[in-house]
Amino acid sequence: MFKGPINAEVNDLVINSDGKIAYSRGVQHVSGTTNEDTPFDATFRITDVYRNSHGKWVIVQEHILVPPHAARW
Repeated sequence: MFKGPINAEVNDLVINSDGKIAYSRGVQHVSGTTNEDTPFDATFRITDVYRNSHGKWVIVQEHILVPPHAARW
């Protein structure tokens, strides 16, 4: 989707776990240039749910909230 490097910043990251299951939530700001040479600049709220499977954390669900003004691609 992007041509060249992207800039990504994570803010307000919260992670909670009981050792078997965990979730994280945070706000990510991403900017760069698309493959169509269009500037891209958007902020998302991302929530992930993880399960500890044999010592490795695996994402079992992800929710990405895209503000309406950013949903143009």
